[in-house]
Amino acid sequence: MASPKDSNFHRYQRIRWTVFISLFLGYSSYYFSRKSYTFAIPALIRDLKLKKNELGVITSGFSAMYGLGKFSGGLLSDTLSPRTMFTAGMFLTGVINITIGFTGNVWLLTFLWSVNGSAQGCGWPPCTKLLREWFSPYEVAFYCLFVCLFVCLFVFLFFCLFF
Repeated sequence: MASPKDSNFHRYQRIRWTVFISLFLGYSSYYFSRKSYTFAIPALIRDLKLKKNELGVITSGFSAMYGLGKFSGGLLSDTLSPRTMFTAGMFLTGVINITIGFTGNVWLLTFLWSVNGSAQGCGWPPCTKLLREWFSPYEVAFYCLFVCLFVCLFVFLFFCLFF
């Protein structure tokens, strides 16, 4: 590693912080879009006349695919580029969330939200892999905790302020 007096050391530190802030904002986006369904439930009941059991099916599909996506995402992040995987999952999540806004069919909504769960599961594994690549083992634990804690607080405050 370069010494603190070396210009490469300062460049390295700047890149590390850029990576961390990008991962924090990216994972915040993942988390925000994952929680959007909870706040859309009243509108789904009112506008689409969905019943609670239909909402349960949609939620269950997401949860099952999210778990499978996290498991497979962990395996894939060891073989694929974590940066590409993180970005592709985020892009797919965005496209699906926009598409869901134009959907009125409960089964199509269930399918799309389940695929979204799979894409959402591809967010955390590459995030932690990238943190491990840029930070020491002692720092990784702190930054993972920081991301988890403050992403939850960030989304909570956002919804409290705007909803």
